[in-house]
Amino acid sequence: MVAQERSSALASVNFPGYIVAWIASVVVIVGSVGPWATSGIFSLPGTHGDGKYTLALGGVAAVVLLIKSAMTNRWPLVVAALMGFLCLIVGVVDIASVSSFISDEDRQGGVVSVGWGLWMVVVGTVLLVVGCIVAQIGVPPRAVPGIDLIPREITSDAETRDAETPAHIKPDHETIDVFLDFWSSWRGVLVMTLLGWLALAWLFTGNFVSAIGWSLFPGAVLGFLMFRYARGNKSRKA
Repeated sequence: MVAQERSSALASVNFPGYIVAWIASVVVIVGSVGPWATSGIFSLPGTHGDGKYTLALGGVAAVVLLIKSAMTNRWPLVVAALMGFLCLIVGVVDIASVSSFISDEDRQGGVVSVGWGLWMVVVGTVLLVVGCIVAQIGVPPRAVPGIDLIPREITSDAETRDAETPAHIKPDHETIDVFLDFWSSWRGVLVMTLLGWLALAWLFTGNFVSAIGWSLFPGAVLGFLMFRYARGNKSRKA
């Protein structure tokens, strides 16, 4: 019975988006305890500053996302996205004021730069918010007894006006639907995750070619897992 409820809860979300959101919350937690500012051999961990708040917010996001796996209510996703948005504000503000994190005595004439922990927080929060949004809006409609999901031909004034609208100014609904379907599918979520990982690796290594190398293995593993998920999901539907 519990397994059926958990399965029903996960069926109410876009699973790849949900997984990305949960992994991103862990990235925020790890980044919060990592170095936020560095100057020469001296580094300042995030927990000595605002990292305490992002650590707490990331922890709350991770917990509510785990709770979401056992309930169909959408509020855990809303709370997790809100936690990510607050962390993003903290991260952006701290990046802008990173030079004030280390005193002149500790920096010893060196330049203060943003540490990898702060970059992880910013990238993780973006993926957290995007993952929560995709997890909520990327769910295909399910058949409900008594409800006909097949659109019927109903002629309305709006359709009549749309038929009279010149073709060159009509919105291309088919293209828009294809675009939305791609970004809410496991392929779109994989692309967003890899772009976020690539950006994080680039910021961490300072070299784009090295960042690509660091992204190949996790990208291959994540792509394989998402492909297996999509294949298994397709088999269950069949």
